[in-house]
Order: sequence, then structure tokens, then C-alpha cells
Amino acid sequence: MLKITIEIIPNGEPERARRVGELEIVNDDTGNEFTGHYDFVYRAFSERFGHESVAVARGHIANVERDITRTEQLVGVAFGLIAPIKKTMSSWHESSGGTVHWDDGPTQYSQ
Repeated sequence: MLKITIEIIPNGEPERARRVGELEIVNDDTGNEFTGHYDFVYRAFSERFGHESVAVARGHIANVERDITRTEQLVGVAFGLIAPIKKTMSSWHESSGGTVHWDDGPTQYSQ
């Protein structure tokens, strides 16, 4: 499992750090020695009126070539599905396949 935590650290002061996001990527054990398939969960944290709220996105990344894909690329693909910048930035999603669904509403983005 990979776990990435995103924090904002105002003015570089660690005591003021606040968590804004957390990504977990897990191998779903359905691949083979050449390709892997991964499930991911992203939690976006927000503080409003003194209460922390969480928006959750769940997704799947399929057909990842194990021998040429680095950890950073897998993380990049997950973030690309969660918050795509432009479809023209990369064609990686098209070859690997992936889907994401936000739990807090009907919006679904899939490649």
C-alpha cells in the first residue's frame, strides 16, 4: 500500500500545518507478473466553521506495466483521475485505464 499525505504549512511553520488530502493506493491482487491493477481512495479535508469535513473519491487503475511504471507515476495517474488538468497532458490514462467516483455526489469522471 502507498499512502501520501498532503499538508499546507503556512509560512513554513510546522506547528501550523493542516492536512488537506490523503491518498491510499492498494494493489487489488488481480494482476499477473507483468501488469497490476490498483484501487485507490482519496480523502480531501476541509475545515469550515470549526468542523472538519471530508470528501472521498474512490477509483481503480488497470493494466499498469510493472517493469516500466515507477511509484511516482502510479501516484500521478491516481491524481490525474481525481483532478484532471487537461486530457491532452498525457495519454497514459487511455492505455492503462482508470475510473474515479466521488462519494459526495453523482459526479463521475472516468477515462
